[in-house]
Amino acid sequence: MDSTNRNLEVPTEPLKGVSLDALDEVEAALFQSEALYQTFLEQSPIGIAHLDASGLVTFENHQLRAITGEDAEAAWIGRSLAEIEGLDADLPALVDQMLAEGESLNGEERPFERQDGATRYLRIHGTPIQHPEHGTVGGVLMISDITAERERDEELRLLRRYDEAEPVLHHAARSQSSAHGFLEEAAAVLGETTRADHAVVLLFDDTRGSYTEDARWSRRSGDAEPPPLRLDAQLLPVMAGSRLTYAHTELGAPHLREFLAAIGAREAVALPFGTDTSQGGALLMMRDSEGERWTQTESAALGRLGVLVETLWAGMRAEARYRRIVGSIEDCLFSFWFGADGERTYSFLSEQVETITGYRGDDVLTGVCSWRGCIVHPEDRAALASHDRTLAQEQESRLIYRIQTANGKIRWLRETATPRRDHAGRLVVAGVLSDVTEARETEADLVRTKQDAASATRAKSSFLSMMSHEIRTPLGSINGFAELLLEEVAEMDDPPPVVVEFATTIREGSTKVLRLINDIFDLATLQSGRVDVEHHPVTLHPVIQATAQRYEAPFIERGITLCLDLDETEPIVLGDAGRIGQVLDQLLSNAAKFTDEGQVRIATESLDHTVRIRVEDTGIGVAPEYVDEMFEPFSQGDNRLNRDFEGSGLGLALVRRLIEAMNGTITAESTQGEGTTFEIILPRADG
Repeated sequence: MDSTNRNLEVPTEPLKGVSLDALDEVEAALFQSEALYQTFLEQSPIGIAHLDASGLVTFENHQLRAITGEDAEAAWIGRSLAEIEGLDADLPALVDQMLAEGESLNGEERPFERQDGATRYLRIHGTPIQHPEHGTVGGVLMISDITAERERDEELRLLRRYDEAEPVLHHAARSQSSAHGFLEEAAAVLGETTRADHAVVLLFDDTRGSYTEDARWSRRSGDAEPPPLRLDAQLLPVMAGSRLTYAHTELGAPHLREFLAAIGAREAVALPFGTDTSQGGALLMMRDSEGERWTQTESAALGRLGVLVETLWAGMRAEARYRRIVGSIEDCLFSFWFGADGERTYSFLSEQVETITGYRGDDVLTGVCSWRGCIVHPEDRAALASHDRTLAQEQESRLIYRIQTANGKIRWLRETATPRRDHAGRLVVAGVLSDVTEARETEADLVRTKQDAASATRAKSSFLSMMSHEIRTPLGSINGFAELLLEEVAEMDDPPPVVVEFATTIREGSTKVLRLINDIFDLATLQSGRVDVEHHPVTLHPVIQATAQRYEAPFIERGITLCLDLDETEPIVLGDAGRIGQVLDQLLSNAAKFTDEGQVRIATESLDHTVRIRVEDTGIGVAPEYVDEMFEPFSQGDNRLNRDFEGSGLGLALVRRLIEAMNGTITAESTQGEGTTFEIILPRADG
């Protein structure tokens, strides 16, 4: 206990009627009680000060000295509160009132300037000490350091302010129709949130190689507008996350200094957004006077807002680009989910829905127009219900049905839909809606014509009619996307060459697709089983020799040796001689195309129940991973766009179908740079 603290006084003269032993016991008890009391006060986690009736401090504990940071010379003991430096000026009057009126102080919060210059915030509770006969004889002050608590509260208020800005930015992105409009509103939101006086949105200008002003916000209205702001491209990386003033000449930002001087601002904070420089920018917040230094928490919160602005801005740009792409497609894109009643609730319909049906997309989205109500034929309603049940089971489905358009006409639609689960686990269905009325009407005409035509002719006409529509629709999309991509590339100063090459190839290649219709028709006819393949005994070697003879002269002219290694027996297979010749012709044509030197060999071997035919070449071959793909339609083993060999890729697909139609098999082995071997197995006629 401090030497200046007052101790209890014990009488030294014996009291009348009290023994000396009893007095000794009283004195010892009083001493022990006082020692325990002082020990308790010194160990208390709360700062405690005793006051006498005049307001002088008679005791202070260790915790109070720790809170105030005082040394021995600045002790409060023996001084009134009015004499203590750094204490709030209103507090002594409140304590005097407590002592005079006997009323307690309940949690007064006051700042205290310590000798080391630090500001601490104190919470002070005061209680007067009452004597039964003499009234208020003093008081006790209990003092807590709430600086950290206030800082936490201030930090929470700051974070709430930044958190409240996030939904406002989301709403701005939803309500604004353009990315520029969103950036204007974002500048205002961030200006208010950061308590700046001015905010400017800068976007990178490729032509100038600098950042130029796109939008502006100011807290002050009526001031003269300063000139547009332009900053060097090298400045923003230096500014990112830092506090700058126009006096920072080492940053080399004369335009910024001039702009700050013009609007009377003293400091600026830059918040870059956009990872791609050519598509990026920054939000520049400025203050008129030097404010409190930004804390790490506020910098992190501002950084999160910057990421949000970047995400929303990029999303709006992507949506605009998406709408341009969607606008170039003839078909309607849609998405919906199933409500509790099992009915569709549409969440998206592209603008083409109005072209196809006459109904506005917004009317369908808001429920003003019922999609199911547009289906007037009972069989189509039943088919749609079955279609929806399949989708609800998370399986893809396709359906063609009729609807009644807004002008009362009947149109045929083909709906191709794919279900999936979104991030919330909800089943969402997305797909494409195509108007196939013309195709359906053409099909109906072909059906009527079918009654007077031969079976093969009728099937061929129907197929070609359907293919006409099926090819034209994707061609429109391919051309549209290719043109759009080329336009985007043309706007770039230094586009990647491979992008230009790919886009050009897509555009040029789409014009060649129609040339494939005949090949597709042949393959489709074979796949549908409409081509008759005979199953008669065929002497194999004459067919091989006749086919090889046609290629002998061209091979000799190119320096390629054609070898026949035929089995000594005369194998007879069960099949179609013409189709076997067609298969061999295709394989020799294929070998001729991909072989520049060496030889082409045809070998036969009789087995127990089958005959093996091998066609080997020493051509370029293909990588092993492409071997299985060679028999797929439109495949040439290597699907790289810049291939050196022309062809539709249908030849080997037709070969496989023909061999399988004769109950045989065909396989291939190939080594890139060494050659390819095809092996055919056909059943023996006598097997």
